[in-house]
Amino acid sequence: MAEKKNALALVASGAAPEVRVKGLKVAKRITTPVHLMKPGDELYARFEGPTAGGEETKDRPGFDKKMTVAPIINLETGEAVTLIVSSVLKSALDRTTGGYVGKSFLILMGPKMPGKRYHQVELFELSAA
Repeated sequence: MAEKKNALALVASGAAPEVRVKGLKVAKRITTPVHLMKPGDELYARFEGPTAGGEETKDRPGFDKKMTVAPIINLETGEAVTLIVSSVLKSALDRTTGGYVGKSFLILMGPKMPGKRYHQVELFELSAA
């Protein structure tokens, strides 16, 4: 049981595990931590790839889409993460002139809109100062 706890601690820390097979080492991390924005959050992010997911589904009552995600770099920490992209954020990204992949943004998650199921989102494209 102690071995499982150690493995879970490694996953939580993001550290590469020690490889116990002689002659092998970890080449790269395949999975990334998931980031879900909450009201009041701000995120400085560079989009490393396009959004994925969001296909229509009927298997979750109250939801008409699967999660949409995008690979980003958190510019404050330098960490590669998978961002859960809200439909409002995706719509704003899709309207970005010249696309959004490879570009940096400040994303602000605001309060839930009165009478709606979604939160206010503000998106600002960033450039070098």
